[in-house]
Amino acid sequence: SFKAGSHITASGNISSSGVITGEGLVISDDAEITDDLSVGGVLSVAGDIQHIGDTDTKIVFGTDSITFRAGATELLSLTEASPDTISFGAAISSHITASGNISGSGTG
Repeated sequence: SFKAGSHITASGNISSSGVITGEGLVISDDAEITDDLSVGGVLSVAGDIQHIGDTDTKIVFGTDSITFRAGATELLSLTEASPDTISFGAAISSHITASGNISGSGTG
């Protein structure tokens, strides 16, 4: 049995055939989850979200910006600034389809 407030220390693997429930989990090195991951609150990342096996396809988070990259090409960038911007990084060779009211202002 395990008593609340106790510590588990191991120098090897710890295995479980059931569910392990805890109040908090801190992992100080790499972790691999081999099935679905559900997050019931906020998912916070310090860097990018990168596709496994395709490291140049990712979502890059910056200060007040999000960039979508595929094949090392910046395809879409969203920036909160003055003015806010949405930019397409690659040439668009086909049509963009949108529905609803679309408006724009400025010069160009």
